[in-house]
Formats: sequence, structure tokens, C-alpha cells
Amino acid sequence: VNRLLTLAGSCNLIVQCPTTHSDRLIQYIADLSSDAHGIDNNTHSMTHVVKGSYDDKRGETILFIHSSSNLEGLLKQLSETSYVRHVIKKVYIIESSSSSVSRLNNDMEAAAGEVTSLLEQKFTLTNNNDDDENGISIRISSFPPRIAPEFATFMERTASSLDIKMSPTNESHVVSIIQLNDELDDGKHISIMSITNATRLPKFGQSITTDSSSSSPTTIVCRAQRKIEEAFERYRYSNELVDATSGSIALDCGAAPGGWTFFLSKMCSRVLSVDPGELSDAVSGRDNVRHFQMPIGNAIGDISTQLGQNKICLWVSDMCLHNMGEQIDCLLSVKDKGILTEDAYFIFTLKCVRSKSKCAVDRQVREEVSRLDGITCNVQILHLFSNRCGERSIVGRFVKL
Repeated sequence: VNRLLTLAGSCNLIVQCPTTHSDRLIQYIADLSSDAHGIDNNTHSMTHVVKGSYDDKRGETILFIHSSSNLEGLLKQLSETSYVRHVIKKVYIIESSSSSVSRLNNDMEAAAGEVTSLLEQKFTLTNNNDDDENGISIRISSFPPRIAPEFATFMERTASSLDIKMSPTNESHVVSIIQLNDELDDGKHISIMSITNATRLPKFGQSITTDSSSSSPTTIVCRAQRKIEEAFERYRYSNELVDATSGSIALDCGAAPGGWTFFLSKMCSRVLSVDPGELSDAVSGRDNVRHFQMPIGNAIGDISTQLGQNKICLWVSDMCLHNMGEQIDCLLSVKDKGILTEDAYFIFTLKCVRSKSKCAVDRQVREEVSRLDGITCNVQILHLFSNRCGERSIVGRFVKL
């Protein structure tokens, strides 16, 4: 049985993403079919299944997805979620009425011939085509990109004979060709071809930019800010987290340049920001931010004075440490000082700098997090899109003893 032929025939959506993020995207899509996180969307009642994947040698992965209901809703969710959108390179809609899957040699002329047949089946084409006032224009989308020029050469001949236009912009339809090395025969390729109305394909791949202007409604002080934003959205008990921390006091350890502090300052009454480094002007200038420009070990006394009779409801940290166990050491030390509420929430990043394999990182993170067993609850380990490969974000809260 040819695995790739089977996968291509069982899916109605193909997603291209970096191999480094494929596991995270697979988990995210699976979560959309359950109630595994706190994202507020209308897709959790749907079924989205990643049937399988294909990794190429250039660090790209193709995911074969079957959505049993509301494919448009899934595309909307993926394209409108910023931390997902920027890791998806392209999507290809595969529908039986306008797609073809073949096992071919590296033959672009044959592939163009199959697409021609699809075009003839999809449209009743005449010189006076009235599909829309501008006629039909197509843009080619290919994987891998290097096959596009040769494929386009043959498609131009086809387009001429069928009275359709080739257009890299303002296209009415997208002709996609995905060519994968056949796993059963190195001399063959699995070619997946489809035709899709351009309006059905959202834009993906926008990069994250930073805007340190505090006047911007979407200020991004630094890339790390994306971690805490995503953690708040994807935490399984997100609503409870937001309710508990809104209007409360938060402590941010290792805060500079201040992305996490800035995010928290928009919901908390006060944010105590601890770091020997400087904070961005967009952060230090906020009225409810107090910067303790020293290591956390030296700041506890000043923080206690600042708090008075109050307690901290949320402890967060994205500190870079030589030993990731020091992150939990810091959390427990602050807890022992009595400045946290009994049921305080926490969000922190564990950064594994030694192990490179995903399994090794996951194992070491689980071992460290197990130190919190018995004194915490609702703990969730997240491999965020915003995390590096060796990072995991931990969200949970202490229990009242």
C-alpha cells in the first residue's frame, strides 16, 4: 500500500509548515476537536484529524488533514490566530471534484495535462466565458517551489488554449501542485493537483514584528511577549486564570526588556518587575509598573515593603538560567517568603539547553514539573508556537493547604 497515495486520498486540506513546528501544529489541531485548552472558538465541536505527514529534506513538513465539518471554520481559526498563522507557509484545499492524485515521473507536462482536464471539468469554458466579469485567471502555487517555473511553462500553453489568464496577482483561482518523493520508488513522485477559488484561501506566513510604541493598540515589546499571550489563550483553565489575575498584583522575574510585564500591566492593578537590566520605555513609563533593577534574591525585602498587607496573585518568569531546575527553585523560594497568595497562579518557561531531541526535552521537563506535585493543581505543560524547540511553558496554580 502506498502511504502517500492513501493520505492524499483521505484528506481535504494540506498544510505546509516548518518541520520544527509540525508537532505543535498537529497538537493544536487535535485540541480544536476537543476542549483541551481555553481558546474561545466555534471549532471545538468539529472533528479535525491529521491523518499523517511528510517531511522533506529542506526542513518543511506537509500535513494531511481531514475536516469532517466546516473546513472554512478551521481555515478561519488557523488564519486569524496570530501565533499559528505565522508558522503556516501555505494551505491547499483538496476536494474530489477539483483535484487529482497521481503517481508520476518528474513530468511537468503530464501534470499540466491532468490540471487541464480538471479545468475543463470544473468550468464550461468558451471564448465568452461569463464565470465572472473578468473571466478566469489562475495563479500557480507549488511545493516544492522549484517546480513552479517548469509547470508554469506548460500551463501557459494550456491557459492559452482554454482562454484563461495566468496572473500572479488578482487571480480568481489557484492551481496547486504538490510533488512528493514516492516512498516506495525513488524514481517516482506523488503529484497532488487541485483547483481552488482564490477567495477560499486565507493569507498565511506573516512574520512577527515588534512595535515598542506604548501608544500602539497592539504593542509588542519583544518576541518573548508572544509566549505569555499564547499561554493565557491556550491554558485549559484560561477563564479562571483571567478572572483570578484581573485587577490583582503580579510579579515578573527576569522581566527585561518587559514584554511579559507589559502584557500583564493591561490586566493587573500592579506589576512588580524584577531584572537587573533595563525595561523598554513603553513598559517603564506605565503607571502600574514598578521596576526593581536587581536580581530576585536581592529584591524580596523591597517587594515585601511595596506590598504591605497585599499578596501577589500571579508569579511569572521567562528567565534564562544555566539549570532549568533553578526556575522552580525560584518559584518555591518566593512562595516560602510568604508574599504569594495561597492559591497563586504561575506561568514560567523551562529552557532545556542540553538535550536536542523532543523526547528528551519532554522527559526532563516532566521530571522538573513533578517537583510541584501535591502542592499545585491544574498544571499544564505547553509547547507553545512561541517557544523554541527546547522550551516548554508551564501554567498552573498552588492549592490551599
